Amino acid sequence: MLTAVILMVLCSTADSVRLVGGVGSCSGRLEVETRYSWTTVCETDFDWRDAVVLCGELNCGTPVTLQGALFGKGKRPFGLREFQCEGTEKSILTCNTLTREENTCIHGKAVGLICSGVLVKPSISFSSPKTISTYFPKQHVIESDSDFTITCSTLPQFQGGSFKLKVPWNNEPYTQHADNHLASYLCPEAENMYHEGNYSCIYENHVNIGRNVLLTSESETHTVFIQGPYDVRLVGGSTHCNGTVEMPKRGRWRKVSAMDMDPLKQAAVVCRQLNCGYPVSATTARATDETWQFLSNCSGSESALGECKHVIQRPTYFTDTVVCSGPHNVRLVNGNSRCNGTVEMFHTGQWRKVSAMGKDPRKQAYVVCRQLDCGYPVSATTVKAVDEKWQILSNCSGSEYELIKCEHVIAHRTGFIDKVVCLEDFFFSSMAESPPRRFRPPIVVG
Repeated sequence: MLTAVILMVLCSTADSVRLVGGVGSCSGRLEVETRYSWTTVCETDFDWRDAVVLCGELNCGTPVTLQGALFGKGKRPFGLREFQCEGTEKSILTCNTLTREENTCIHGKAVGLICSGVLVKPSISFSSPKTISTYFPKQHVIESDSDFTITCSTLPQFQGGSFKLKVPWNNEPYTQHADNHLASYLCPEAENMYHEGNYSCIYENHVNIGRNVLLTSESETHTVFIQGPYDVRLVGGSTHCNGTVEMPKRGRWRKVSAMDMDPLKQAAVVCRQLNCGYPVSATTARATDETWQFLSNCSGSESALGECKHVIQRPTYFTDTVVCSGPHNVRLVNGNSRCNGTVEMFHTGQWRKVSAMGKDPRKQAYVVCRQLDCGYPVSATTVKAVDEKWQILSNCSGSEYELIKCEHVIAHRTGFIDKVVCLEDFFFSSMAESPPRRFRPPIVVG
């Protein structure tokens, strides 16, 4: 019994382009496929605007060098198309063309092209012994006066070359030879006014591909923030917002107890300083093995525990444990209640203004009002900001329960901030009495 098998092959009739004879797919001699055969392009049929389109089409950046016979004569015949691109087309094959007569191109003038994408993008990495954790990728928070290192590296694509590190405190980058395809830069004793800002690595190399040309490629940008070390912490709890109160002294963290054995005022200061809301509970319990510890005396209005009066004393055998309501990382300020005003988010030890990425703050406003237990937004507007060096751009879907769950980017001087009025503030704005924290609708009985 014979079985007949019919094999159908579908071939593409679409034309395509390529660079051959160079390094990778972003440099070489230009060849165009037309009706299943490859042809070479004549130098006189191809100019710089054509090269801009081709490098973009091949995802190779921008043209660096365009020269006839740069990558040899080639063995393929010359095509008859003269390309006339504007420079904005997506593909070289969609550009206007003119038909040239045969045998009018001098042999040896085949188009050779080097695009900037021939270099692999370098990498940038960050390290510091005193890194403070952050929610944001490619952004690093470190303690002031601590050292940090920026390392630039690239794949072993070409030998030699050098790295230029772009830094926030100097318009001129710092140059260092690439040793084994990397270079490291040590920044000692970080300070806010010098070291806080954006860093990126530029790799450059004189490469002999067709001829000696200077190629450059820049890494992604990383941002460094400098934060003064806290002089208080809560330890032994489930989050940084609950646990036993400690303060540093002479390189060691020591337990803290209120002088009058009433830790509530001290707890209010600790929760405020750690951006953890307000104290839910504050208790004093017996401590063990405390050689030296702090006795504190707070009024409750201080912004930091270091502002309270303190005595360091031999063992008192008492220590304070605090549970805060937080952590809270969002607030509305400069309004007439906690439910309206300018949106701010706590990041890297500071409250920073917030603006929606698309300048439409409504989705973000839903998240803010929900997180602050303020109902839903009545209005959300974007206004001009002044003197905002660093601020946060957010991108919310509107369904998030916390602003930190949205996508965020730290931006430099965007000049816009968001203002939000939530329902709770709107409902109670005409009432003489202060509203309860949460609006509860009346219960219908019977």
